[in-house]
Amino acid sequence: MTSRSVNTKQLAVPFVASILIVVTLFGGIFPGIMAINNGRKKLLDLKTVAGSLSYKAAALENLDQTSLSQKVDLSVSALPLTIPYQTSIQMLSTLLTNSGLEINDLQVAKPAGSAGSVLNIEMSLKGDFEKINELLTNFGRSIPLVAVKTVELSRSRQSGGEDKEIFLADVKLFLFYDKPPKTIGKPSELLPSISAEFEKALRTLQSFTVYKYSPGDISTSNQAPAERLFSP
Repeated sequence: MTSRSVNTKQLAVPFVASILIVVTLFGGIFPGIMAINNGRKKLLDLKTVAGSLSYKAAALENLDQTSLSQKVDLSVSALPLTIPYQTSIQMLSTLLTNSGLEINDLQVAKPAGSAGSVLNIEMSLKGDFEKINELLTNFGRSIPLVAVKTVELSRSRQSGGEDKEIFLADVKLFLFYDKPPKTIGKPSELLPSISAEFEKALRTLQSFTVYKYSPGDISTSNQAPAERLFSP
């Protein structure tokens, strides 16, 4: 009986020791190994990001900063990053005042239910056909970008002593803008390249007339028909 009890104790000691070794391994060494592996992975990720940032920094240093700034300014002027109410009013006020036409029923608003980045502009024009055509041409070569949606044209005879043909035009325009980017991209992403098509578009825009809003530029003191449209 005593001999059997001693043998049982002798067998139990290695068993308990084995359990302790297993617990020690799983409870201490293995988590430590996992932490080391995770640390190595994070270090590798940081090295990758650092390499991408170094590449970007070198690429930016090789760019012509003046030329790049001019391209960005022109792009943002063509497609403003906010709804360009003030800029559009500046542009419309200048073009309409210089058109020599009678302007009626001008409205500038974002289309109801529109999910796009566009302003809806409507107006009625009265005057010579040549002046109406010139104004529409000027709209198409102006910044911010404008597209003529529809033109409904009619004509009549001017009342009075002078027998002159007068044209009436109901015009609808779209003025486009852009939404600010939600992200500038991840540090590890490569810099986007400026395509030849985009360079061509920029060269075309350089020939356009750029209108920028400055407080006080829009006068409401004169009583020209176009300027009265923007009076409070």
